[in-house]
Amino acid sequence: MTSTLNYLKSRKKLFKNEFLKLNFLALLLGYFTFQTAQAQNTVGPASSSPNVCINTAITNITHTTTGATGISNSGVFGANGLPAGVRAQFSSNTITISGTPSASGIFGYSIPLTGGSGSVNATGTITVAALPTTANAGTDQNFCNNTATAASFTLAGNTPTVGTGAWTVVGGTATITTPTSNTSQVTGVPTSTGGPLATLRWTISNGACPASTDDVILDNIHNFVGINSAANTDNQSVCINIPNALGTIQYQFSSFTGVTNANVTGLPTGVNKSWNGGVNYSLNISGTPSVAGTFPYTVTSTGGKCSISANGTITVLPNRAAGSASSTPSLNINTALTPITHTTTGVTGISNSGVSGANGLPAGVSATWASNTITISGTPTASGTFAYSIPLNGNCGGASNATGTIYVCPTTNGTITANVSPICPNANQTLTISGYTGNTSSIIWQNSFDDFATINSSSFATNTSTTTRTGSARSWYVRVQTIPIPGSSCGVVYSPVFFSEVVNTWTGNTSNSWKGTTNWSCGEVPIGTNGDIAISNGSPILDDNLTIAVNRKLVLSGTGTLNIEAGKTLTISSGGTVDFGGKLVTLKSNATGTASIGTIAGSLINATNVTVERYIPRRRAFRFLSSPVNTSNF
Repeated sequence: MTSTLNYLKSRKKLFKNEFLKLNFLALLLGYFTFQTAQAQNTVGPASSSPNVCINTAITNITHTTTGATGISNSGVFGANGLPAGVRAQFSSNTITISGTPSASGIFGYSIPLTGGSGSVNATGTITVAALPTTANAGTDQNFCNNTATAASFTLAGNTPTVGTGAWTVVGGTATITTPTSNTSQVTGVPTSTGGPLATLRWTISNGACPASTDDVILDNIHNFVGINSAANTDNQSVCINIPNALGTIQYQFSSFTGVTNANVTGLPTGVNKSWNGGVNYSLNISGTPSVAGTFPYTVTSTGGKCSISANGTITVLPNRAAGSASSTPSLNINTALTPITHTTTGVTGISNSGVSGANGLPAGVSATWASNTITISGTPTASGTFAYSIPLNGNCGGASNATGTIYVCPTTNGTITANVSPICPNANQTLTISGYTGNTSSIIWQNSFDDFATINSSSFATNTSTTTRTGSARSWYVRVQTIPIPGSSCGVVYSPVFFSEVVNTWTGNTSNSWKGTTNWSCGEVPIGTNGDIAISNGSPILDDNLTIAVNRKLVLSGTGTLNIEAGKTLTISSGGTVDFGGKLVTLKSNATGTASIGTIAGSLINATNVTVERYIPRRRAFRFLSSPVNTSNF
């Protein structure tokens, strides 16, 4: 029994193991059966790579597949890199691409296959061209040719924004310089009397799309106008308001262009045009110009297919005229003149241009002419009133001269002389002004003690060229005030200053004593208040005290020297002047005293050679010596 049970247990275990093996095998067989059921994906090339114009249906493109059961985005327009308006669909192992593209460009598509085994895409290219720019060849062109020669034109086609353009000749004769340039030159178009000679076509193309074209007509019309009157009548110069001075001007037009009239612009007043139609086709210009100037005119034909113009000039010369002077100057002699100008018309020059002193101008001043202007300039070297008159040169009548006035003021006026000079104190002196310009009525005699830093209020004569100064004990500065050029801006002018000296001069005729009347030129002893004192020779001894008063002078010069007696004093009052002139001045000394220079309230100058003596009694002792000068400025 036990053996039977053990046998059964072992068979049960064996059965269980066999069962497990069978199940595992079944699983393996099922796996291999599944794997062999998944076929490999493949796809063939595109049946075509179409090149179409936008909005044009494409011929269907197909791809043959194996293994696949479908594609991504099947039926979706514009998917997988296709242009908008185009889609791909899958059926029976075939991908079909169809539609009408609504976008331009080059579209490289890639369509993923689904189902089957492996990652595979169907690829290809569709080129969609945009519509070309609409061609515009520009407006028809007429060339008005006044010679029988072939003409050149510049084309004016539009610039393509889509596509490329090209010119071709579709009628007549022409040579296109650069066919692909929208603005190409065209040469070799022959002349005619009308009618189109060349027709050119501007074509803009882009890929598979229809080209756009436009034509332009080039017409080289033989047209001319020429002068038919005497040579140079279209460029005349005539004087104003002279009848028949202007010769008739005639222009001849070509007749076959259909000209019906002509306009003229720019003619001077008084000149007109007249049209001769019919057979002559000419225009006359004639008349009497009444306005001066330069008149460039233009003759232009009207009517007909082509207009033509001609130009000429009529110069109307004005009568001679000169404007007023830019100024009527008053200036000092030997002073540069601010230029005076006269504006002229109808003038071609002046007489004596550049000649100093000509035509009534002052010496040193001249006139020149340029660019319708007379210019007067220079530096006058003579004084006076100069009314000038400058002759004008010109082709027509009118004024003869340019006139004006220049006042040249003298810087000094006249010379003063005296019947005697210098004079002694209280003597009379006759003074005369001569060589002056102006009226005697403007004369004013003036005097001053300080060379006219201030003028004495007692001017002593007016309205006379001769005056007498009566007795005085001091020197004067004298001058004459005049108005040399009445009516000018010169104003008053003064004569050179005359120094009317009152001087008592040392002669030393009888002795060296200051107090000797015969030793002085005026026969009286100077006391410092009766005029100036002059010592130019000899060695007078001042043996009296002397004070030089205000506006009085003591002057040493020449070989003169001065000795001041012991105990005597030389004093200089305020306003007085003592000039030792570097000459020897000795202050004497004796037992009774020593000479001295007293108070110097005025001026002591050139005191560079002064000797001071000091008397010392004979005995042995120390002595203190001091300067006998009562000032620290000596």
